[in-house]
Amino acid sequence: MWVGYLLLMLGCVLHSHTVSAVWTCTEDIDCADTEGSVCSAGSCVCPTGQQLVFSGTKCADAAPYFTSPCVEDFQCSSLFTNFHCRKPVVEVEEESSEESGEVTEYAGDVSALEGNCFCQPGFHYFLGRCWRSVGFGGTCTRDEDCLGILRDPYNLACVDNTCVCADGYYERQRGECRRIGAVVGDGCIIDDDCRFDNGVCDPNAFQCVLATSPATFTDTVPYNITARSGFRAHGALCGGTTSCPAPFQCSSSLGICVCPTGYYGSPDGSLCLAELGSPATEATCVGFLAEVINGICTCPPNVYFDENMRDCVKATRRLTDACVTDEMCHTFGASSRCGPPQEPWGFRNCECIPEDAVWDESRTMCRLFAGVGESCEVNSDCLAGVLEIECVLNEAGQGICTCPEGLTNVDGLCLTSGLELGEECQATPECTGTPNTICAGGVCSCDVGYQALDGICAP
Repeated sequence: MWVGYLLLMLGCVLHSHTVSAVWTCTEDIDCADTEGSVCSAGSCVCPTGQQLVFSGTKCADAAPYFTSPCVEDFQCSSLFTNFHCRKPVVEVEEESSEESGEVTEYAGDVSALEGNCFCQPGFHYFLGRCWRSVGFGGTCTRDEDCLGILRDPYNLACVDNTCVCADGYYERQRGECRRIGAVVGDGCIIDDDCRFDNGVCDPNAFQCVLATSPATFTDTVPYNITARSGFRAHGALCGGTTSCPAPFQCSSSLGICVCPTGYYGSPDGSLCLAELGSPATEATCVGFLAEVINGICTCPPNVYFDENMRDCVKATRRLTDACVTDEMCHTFGASSRCGPPQEPWGFRNCECIPEDAVWDESRTMCRLFAGVGESCEVNSDCLAGVLEIECVLNEAGQGICTCPEGLTNVDGLCLTSGLELGEECQATPECTGTPNTICAGGVCSCDVGYQALDGICAP
């Protein structure tokens, strides 16, 4: 029995030695199976500031911030919830087989591409985490939930579990909330922002003035921040007895110094810069067009926020102004966009989305079409489906979009009846002139099981 026991013990020792040998190293070459890893204290590890990705086959830089470079979703876990590593869109290549003639789609190994940490679709980033995006009129639980197409984390508030315009903002049209310019000197982009008698927006100073005041001409000099050449704290090893200099914090999961929530590292790693919405000084609020207002790094009034929550989006003031992104055109409302390149130079200009809105020069906006029963000013405000309808004054003198005489309101559409086979239609109830017809593709057509024959639908 003792011999068997000794053999068992010897086997365990040998097995233990074998397993240990698998996980030990003496030089970096022993760690070649994990790309980028090094041998440290007898173990294969990733260098400081990196972490294992692709099932432990590669070391990649840690991704501690919103928009940090990444290759896998889990690297973005500092965003708390509903995050992902957004990869670039890859054009699909088509390959054909010479033998079979079959065409297959191939896009390469997309998973290996580098992306950036962003919130998942339907969520937005603010103050260190991703929040579910709830538009005007939607159900909410807190202010951070509320964000519309016009990206401004402050223009909506959660009141009685509903997203509404926040205090200090006015509703321009259908939930488009803009900052109120209440007195001379308040910030503005368009005249409508100046909500006091005889108030207009100075196009040069972007401030509310009286209409009788002369326009100002100000040379704007951007605030230059000199990159600090001091100690690089960002990414330094920490833990145990090694701490990080303020305001850096030691990440327990990464073992390196990172900036606190709401901040990100400067290019030289010596400074924590403020994201939009975080307390800041002029030295730490350095995003494009960002400025410090009441101690908070934010965008000027009615200048919208970039998705990266570091920069502000340059606002256009005229529909003919050049643009690069749709967000630059949101001065004119949510139904504006940056149009296609124009000949001969390829410049792009803002335009209204023709299916949703019409240009209103007097209010500098893409005025949304109103549906049946909604308020209006002129006939061109009103649209029911694809049909232009009428703006009719009610007893109170308020314009209301109304179906023309002879048409009936059915689920927001102004419908006729008696349409025959082949005539244009909006919905099947209109196609009553020919039996067994339905509205398909905007035309009265024969129903399933019937076919057109001499002007009728025959079985």
